[in-house]
Amino acid sequence: MRTLLAATLWVLISTAWAGPLSPPEGSRQLVLAVAETLDASHVRLRRYERSGPEEAWQPVGSEVPARVGKNGLAWGRGLHRTPKAAARHKREGDWRAPMGVFRIGDAFGDAPSAPPGTRWAYQQVTENDLWVEDTAAPTYNQHIRVPADRPRTSWEESQRMKMGDPAHRLKVVIHHNTVPDVRPGAGSAIFFHIWRQAGARPTSGCTAMAAADLQMLLGWLEPEALPVYVLIDRSGHAVAQSAGVLP
Repeated sequence: MRTLLAATLWVLISTAWAGPLSPPEGSRQLVLAVAETLDASHVRLRRYERSGPEEAWQPVGSEVPARVGKNGLAWGRGLHRTPKAAARHKREGDWRAPMGVFRIGDAFGDAPSAPPGTRWAYQQVTENDLWVEDTAAPTYNQHIRVPADRPRTSWEESQRMKMGDPAHRLKVVIHHNTVPDVRPGAGSAIFFHIWRQAGARPTSGCTAMAAADLQMLLGWLEPEALPVYVLIDRSGHAVAQSAGVLP
């Protein structure tokens, strides 16, 4: 219920901004990742802040490397307006990371509590937590918690959130194709998470980075700042910069 209410609030807040890649006016924190090309799986990621919608975005900290989908980028479903001429749209299993503007959701992890100093919502992952990637399920691309007092079904086992996986011991939701407007088959389970093999491996569609960088990102997020994530290729970023909608 809390997730649905938060999503509805974001829809209301973000209806009055201009530009296909412009963050909502109410956002005061921005995570921006830029890939050299649409086929690249390496990005450079940086945090930005602003004090109000009329103020310029100011960089926070250093730029850090991150990995995205093995097959590059495709337009996702978020707060942005996808260009009508877009040839690539994110699909389940395409190994592409969704491009666009996305609100940032809860953090999940194996630990009982979030790292010290975290102000962002955090949930410990248990054996009862699922993230549904079954495109035929009515709960597709949603986090659900099943009862703990009965055995798991085979379907529930197949949808269980990763536990004990070093890359997923801490992760943060990227709200691509999520409630209240989920489209079956448009891609699911997109997170910020810890990268594999010190960044030597790409992802299936998530944005992965060093554990220290992810912890820094999580510790920086403020609920009142309505942070968003923007992922785009270099040419798209240049257009958005020229239009004055991205730093």
